[in-house]
Amino acid sequence: MGSFPSLNTLYLSSNNFTDIATATQELHNFTNLEYLTLDSSSLHISLLQSIASIFPSLKNLSMIGCEVNGLVRGQGFPHFKSLEHLDMEGALIALNTSFLQIIGESMPSLKYLSLFGSILGTNSSRILDRGLCSLVHLQVLNIAYNDLRGSLPWCLANMTSLRILDVSSNQLTGSISSSPLVHLTSIEELYLSNNHFQIPISLEPFFNHSRLKSFYADNNEINAEITQSHSLTAPNFQLSRLSLSSGYGDGFIFPKFLYHQHDLEYVDLSHIKMNGEFPTWLLENNTKLRQLSLVNDSLGGPFQLPIHSHKRLGMLDISNNNFRGHIPVEIGDVLPSLFSLNISMNALDGSIPSSFGNMKFLQILDLSNNHLTGEIPEHLVVGCVNLESLALSNNSLEGHMFSRNFNLTNLRWLQLEGNHFVGEIPQSLSKCFVLEGLFLNNNSLSGKIPRWLGNLTRLQHIMMPKNHLEGPIPVEFCQLDWLQILDISDNNISGSLPSCFHPLSVEQVHLSKNMLHGQLKRGTFFNSYSLVTLDLSYNRLNGNISDWVDGLSQLSHLILGHNNLEGEVPVQLCKLNQLQLLDLSNNSLHGSIPLCLDNTTLHESYNNSSSLDKQFEISFSIEGPQGD
Repeated sequence: MGSFPSLNTLYLSSNNFTDIATATQELHNFTNLEYLTLDSSSLHISLLQSIASIFPSLKNLSMIGCEVNGLVRGQGFPHFKSLEHLDMEGALIALNTSFLQIIGESMPSLKYLSLFGSILGTNSSRILDRGLCSLVHLQVLNIAYNDLRGSLPWCLANMTSLRILDVSSNQLTGSISSSPLVHLTSIEELYLSNNHFQIPISLEPFFNHSRLKSFYADNNEINAEITQSHSLTAPNFQLSRLSLSSGYGDGFIFPKFLYHQHDLEYVDLSHIKMNGEFPTWLLENNTKLRQLSLVNDSLGGPFQLPIHSHKRLGMLDISNNNFRGHIPVEIGDVLPSLFSLNISMNALDGSIPSSFGNMKFLQILDLSNNHLTGEIPEHLVVGCVNLESLALSNNSLEGHMFSRNFNLTNLRWLQLEGNHFVGEIPQSLSKCFVLEGLFLNNNSLSGKIPRWLGNLTRLQHIMMPKNHLEGPIPVEFCQLDWLQILDISDNNISGSLPSCFHPLSVEQVHLSKNMLHGQLKRGTFFNSYSLVTLDLSYNRLNGNISDWVDGLSQLSHLILGHNNLEGEVPVQLCKLNQLQLLDLSNNSLHGSIPLCLDNTTLHESYNNSSSLDKQFEISFSIEGPQGD
C-alpha cells in the first residue's frame, strides 16, 4: 500500500485477515497510527499482537462485531500501553477465562471500554469479578447485555473518574444502598435496567452525586426502604432523564426528590403502583419535560392540567389508571406540542374536547376503554392533520363516525370498535390511502361495504363484525394484496365470495353468520399459503367442499358448519398437516370420513380433547370410522 508516515487514522472494517504475515508487513507503513477500525472482521490474536507492537502510540481501537480466534486460555493477549478507547460491541472471543481481567492487565491507560452484547467466554467467566479494578482511569464503561452474574465488586468505588456506567440487561444482584455505586460521586449517567438490584424509590443513596443527569433502572426491585440514614433532605443532583419503570412493589407515593427537580426532560415511572393524583406540579416545575409515562400506577382522581401552557411536552402516557371525571376542555391549548397521548383504560367520562384539534403535531391519540359519550368533534378530524393512529374504542360514542370535513389523510390505524356509531362507513375514509388497520366492530353501522375500501391497498386488518352491514363483498377486495385479517362476520352480507379473492398474506378470514350463498370456487383463496383460520360457518353455501383446500398448507382452523354443503368429505383435507379444528357439522355431507385424517394433527387434537369430536357431527349418516 506504500508508506504513509503521517497517517493517524485507518479503517479496515469487514475483512477476513487470513494472511497474518502480509497484513503485518503492510501495517509497518503506518508508523504513527493512533486510530484503527477493524469492525466486522475475523482475525487471529497474533494480528493484534503485531498491532500492539507496531503502533505503541495507538489510542483508539474499534473492533465492533469482530471475531477473534487463538485466545483460549487468555494468554498472549497484547499489551496496549497507550490505548484509551476500546470498542468491542458485539465481539466474539472464544476463551475460558475472564476477558475483563485480561483487559485490566493489558490496557492500563483505558478511558473508554464498551463490551456491549459481546460473547466473551463461557458461563464460568460471567461473574463480574475484580478484573475491572485496575482500570482506574476509566471514564466510560459499557458491559450491558453480557449475562453477567453476582454483585458489583467493591473496587468499582476506586474508579473516581467514571462518568458513564452501563450494566443493564445482565443478572446482577444486590442492594444499591450498600453498593460501590454510592461512592461514585462523579457519575453522570447510570444505566441499571433489567437486573435484580434492590433500588429505593427515594434514590437517597445518590443524593451526593451532584453530576448525575441520567438514571435508568427499569425492571429491578423498587422498594421504599433505606438501609442507612442520609443527612441530606434534598438531592444535590438535577436529573434530566429518569426511568424507574417496574412491576415490583405496591403502595408507594411519588418520591420526594422529584419535588426538587427542575431540569427533567424524560420521566418514566410506570408500573410502580404509586397511588395519588396526576402530578401537575411535575409539569409546572419542569418546563423542559418532553416525555412523561405514568402507566399502570394506580393513580386516581380528576385528570387536572397545569394552568399555563406547557410548550415542550411531546409524549404523555397515563393509561391503565383510575382517573375519573372529564378530560379537561382546554387540553389542546395547554399541551399544544403533543405528538403522542394515551389516556386509555381509565374511567373518564363526558365528551371528547374539541380543543384536541389544536394539537397540530399529534400523531397518536388513544382514548379507548373509558366512558366517553357524544360524537367525535369535527375540529379534531379537521385540525389533527398529522394523526396516524386514532383509538376511541370501547366507549359510548354515538352518531355518525365522521363528517365530510375530514383531514385525517395520514391515518394508518383507526380503532372505533365497541361504540354506538350508526350510518354508513363514511366516504371521507376513502382519502386515507395509507390506512393499514380498520377496526369498526361492535357498532350499529349499516349500508353496503363501500367498494372504495378495495382501493386502500395498504390495508392489513379489516375488522367489522357485529354490525348491520349488507350487500356483497366488493370485488375490489381482490386488490388488497397485503391483507392479513378480514373479519366481517355477524352482519347481513349476501352474494358469493369473489373468486379472485386470494391475498398472499392473509392469515385469518372470518365470514360467519351472514347470508353468503353459492359454491366455493377454486380461485377463491388460491395461493393463500399463509391462511391459518377460515370461518365460513352459518351461511348458505352449497356445493362440494372443493379440492382447492389442499393448497392451504398452513390452515389450522377450518370451520364450515351450518351451511348447505353436500357430497363427500374430500381426501385433500388429509394434506392439511397443521389442521387442529375441523367443523363440518350441520351440512348435507355423506359418505365416510377419510381414514387418512388419523395421520394429521387433527387426530392428535381429538385424542387430547374429547369435546372436539363434536366438530365432526354431520347431518347425514356417515359410513366408516368416525374418529376415536
